[in-house]
Amino acid sequence: MSTQTTPTEAHETDAPASKATFAVGGMTCASCVARVERSLRKVEGVKAANVNFATEKATIEFDPTAVNLDALRSAVEGAGYTVLTATETAPSAAHPAAEAEAGKATFGVTGMTCASCSLRVEKALAAVPGVTSAAVNLSAMTARVAATDKATPAAL
Repeated sequence: MSTQTTPTEAHETDAPASKATFAVGGMTCASCVARVERSLRKVEGVKAANVNFATEKATIEFDPTAVNLDALRSAVEGAGYTVLTATETAPSAAHPAAEAEAGKATFGVTGMTCASCSLRVEKALAAVPGVTSAAVNLSAMTARVAATDKATPAAL
């Protein structure tokens, strides 16, 4: 898990707090952000949780004597999302890179300006023979596709 932890200034009555930041994968909309934040805030010892949809990062302020990073990761995963490691980070919109793993690919998509655009791209990808699932992230300008060997890169 790629995280950064730094001590933060605590209020006089509060125990010293730490701050962790890590990448969150699988968010596709503002509701996803709210769900991740709610899950993190429910963890005992979490003082604040903020998720940025555009950067796909969660920043959590917490009491390190009450909660550890594994508990924070479990909260995100329990909400249905992933905590990305350095090798799993989503491709940047500025540098769309292809990521391949057993039947899955993530690649950059340009030209999308609204939710309607991303939905149209998602539907087009899902219609390709052999594609089992397609998810488009408008803010990251990426598409993630799972497919059988029937779907060729040229068809996508």
